[in-house]
Amino acid sequence: MNQEGKIDTLKYALKHLIQLLKPTDRISIVTYSNFAKLYMDTKDGTRKDDITQAIDRITCYGFTNGGQGLDLAFKTAVKNYIKDGNNKVILVTDGIFTTTKNKENKSMEKMVKQMYNKKIALSAFSFGDIEQEAKDYLSRLSKLGGGSYAHIQDTPTAKTVMKKEALRIGAFNSK
Repeated sequence: MNQEGKIDTLKYALKHLIQLLKPTDRISIVTYSNFAKLYMDTKDGTRKDDITQAIDRITCYGFTNGGQGLDLAFKTAVKNYIKDGNNKVILVTDGIFTTTKNKENKSMEKMVKQMYNKKIALSAFSFGDIEQEAKDYLSRLSKLGGGSYAHIQDTPTAKTVMKKEALRIGAFNSK
């Protein structure tokens, strides 16, 4: 994520998405590199400044441990589940899960299906120049999770994609 301005485009996209939050929405941030961690505990949509500051502090280093990241993200989503809400994990990546092997990919697919059955969707967004194989895999995960996939190359695309995601399936809409 450190190359070619990917992290800057990611931060722009996330900040745009944050501006679309309603007070009843809640967001957590999980990061995953050599290991996954809960980077920002759950905050509601009234805490836009705090969320934006957390996004500004995100840095990239090490590997891309997508399996651990998804596992922790889904555990966090289950813990913060909103009945009759739009519960979703949004995965953002440069497309390269460096610590993932084929067996782990199958395990991630199974987890995504299980979470979708529990009404927690998955959408994925990739950034920068990535292999078609990675795009195909992220698209597959998103379909299994009932979400959407898009590749984001620049900030205008980021803004458009995040707005579309916020409006998708009632996301961020009041009941």
